[in-house]
Amino acid sequence: MGEALDVKELAREFNVSVRTIQKDLNQRLTYWDIGKDQNGRYVLFKKPGSLKDLNIIDFLARDLICSLITGLDEHFSQTARKFFNTESNSPAILTNFSAEPLEGQIKTLILLYQAVQFRQSLVFTYINLKKEQKNYFVNPYKLALLDGYWYLLGFCKTDNKIKSFYIKNISHVQVSPETFEPDKKLLVQVEENLKQLKSAWLKPEMKTARLKIKGDAYRYLGRNRPSNLSFVEKEMDYCLAEMKYFQETEVLMFVKKWLPDIIVLEPPELSEQIKEILKEYLKFLK
Repeated sequence: MGEALDVKELAREFNVSVRTIQKDLNQRLTYWDIGKDQNGRYVLFKKPGSLKDLNIIDFLARDLICSLITGLDEHFSQTARKFFNTESNSPAILTNFSAEPLEGQIKTLILLYQAVQFRQSLVFTYINLKKEQKNYFVNPYKLALLDGYWYLLGFCKTDNKIKSFYIKNISHVQVSPETFEPDKKLLVQVEENLKQLKSAWLKPEMKTARLKIKGDAYRYLGRNRPSNLSFVEKEMDYCLAEMKYFQETEVLMFVKKWLPDIIVLEPPELSEQIKEILKEYLKFLK
């Protein structure tokens, strides 16, 4: 309204502390061109106009980033609050993004991050899906946060192929003084794979499953469709869809989540696996 505002008067008017008023003016309203006049009162030098004038998109992005980081480990939340100079994680935005807690793995994550940044080869012990321990020599390409789980993606020199490693199964990390130059073709392959999929399975040949989706799954997935799922034919009560995948496990886990509203049409071997899973489940109920 063109007024000059006195901090003490505002504190009395709203029955809060002077510090609260100063925080509002100096932090929460920093996207406005606020300053002090010769008497020390706060004035607005330029009338707020468009979003561009307010630079509010920058602050919206800041709050969004803070809110997303809140879903990560507490180490990142503390850093975000410090970096963005804010006591709360996000005063304006709520998200439901979450990731598994890193617990005792934060030091491992830091080592892996440094190795990726400085292109240093790694040697570490890894526990695979069969609970077997093995030592690997790896050129690390990327850290990936996929569906709330942390992975290291890189070229495994031990097995001579691109592989993903679940970070919680990595231990005894040694950073080699030896550096490497990433294979650009392999790096593009990794990045393209992850654009299309949300899993950490990395294989050169991508496959396609054909699905029939109905009921609650159809209604929900119509609004929240995964990036590797596409609808090829829509009807009132059902749709036909295609799902891109590298490992059969990806499709099986997805379908099991939505039983009985999703049927695997192709490939037939996946359909048979689902039937066997259901037979075992029915035996378990008896």
